[in-house]
Amino acid sequence: MGYVKLTDFGLSKILQNEETAMSICGTPEYLAPEIVKKAGHGVDVDWWCLGCLLHEMITGFPPFRSENRMELFETIVYKNPDLSKVIFILSSFHQNFRIY
Repeated sequence: MGYVKLTDFGLSKILQNEETAMSICGTPEYLAPEIVKKAGHGVDVDWWCLGCLLHEMITGFPPFRSENRMELFETIVYKNPDLSKVIFILSSFHQNFRIY
């Protein structure tokens, strides 16, 4: 089983209205496409990261994986995550196949 980790929010920012951030920090597998593209980002990347975290909690794997960092970033930017396993686990008729 996994363990809970507490984190330091020392790198976090408070954005006002439509303000965007340009910083790049975080776990590579959880980076949103706009962060990878260095296009500036707002609070919507937090929802992306939450989705990545939920995907990993449900399936045991992040939605995007690769040994090669550049390949990982290309996958994040150009491909949609495969949610079929997440949907199967959450909606399985048999309780043995649901979240384990």
